[in-house]
Amino acid sequence: MTPGSISPYTHDEGTLELMVRPEGHDPDEPTGRGFSPVARTTVSQEIVKQIVTMIEAGELRPGDALPPERELQQLLGVGRTSVREALRALSLFGIVDARPGGGTFIARPTEPLIKPFAWRMLLSRDKIRDLGEARRVIEGEMVAQAAIRRTPEQLDVLRGHLEAMAATVDDGARFLEADLGFHLAVAAMGGNVVLREMLVALRSLLQRFIERILVSEPRRGAETALAHHGRIYAAVAAGDPIAARQAMSDHLQETAERLIEVESARLSAVAAPLARERSSASAGLPGGQRRAPGT
Repeated sequence: MTPGSISPYTHDEGTLELMVRPEGHDPDEPTGRGFSPVARTTVSQEIVKQIVTMIEAGELRPGDALPPERELQQLLGVGRTSVREALRALSLFGIVDARPGGGTFIARPTEPLIKPFAWRMLLSRDKIRDLGEARRVIEGEMVAQAAIRRTPEQLDVLRGHLEAMAATVDDGARFLEADLGFHLAVAAMGGNVVLREMLVALRSLLQRFIERILVSEPRRGAETALAHHGRIYAAVAAGDPIAARQAMSDHLQETAERLIEVESARLSAVAAPLARERSSASAGLPGGQRRAPGT
């Protein structure tokens, strides 16, 4: 927020707003960012709407701190419960970043994309295939545009990421870093900021599953990915958008299949001991009845 005090201001139309004012500013002159009292019928929703509107208007930007809860209560003329409900909703959808003991801040642009998807992933892991398909659509277009719009300098950057991948096939963390750098470089070459942000969101959701591939088969997984990226680079360097799109699609299709395979194996390994425990608990009792505790 802009340094200064927050005080009420009345428009000519009689609408009461709460404005941010620099110290020493003339109280009769409106300026700064505005909060206004909300309708009592849907208080927390109105708070959310007001903050989102301020973000859309550029009055609140990524990294800006919201006033403390007590101050928001006074500014908005509402109770603590309503403020907390609104902040929880904004946090859930990634619009704000609540830091315990550190305040609440407007989130980076990618976070509103990541968090709702993350909740769906927690509730339905079978969405891995759908996320992989979404990546193919988004990155297929990005890489095709990259093949058309590439510059020699951008190709040098992309080749640098490919060489970094080749040098780190035995180091999972560094390999993944170079892999991500490669995909982001393709996004930069494509020049579409919205598609890039969507890529970052989808990749963030799939990151922990991708890491499991390298854990399950470290060198083989890295070498397979390296070969795919080599074909993508060659198509982009040749300025062939059709070949680039196909190479990216092949890479992401195989990645999605391996993600599903590795995750299914992991879940089976987790479930097996539980199944054995249930089987042992009911063994020897009529109709599978469990043995009573202490007998």
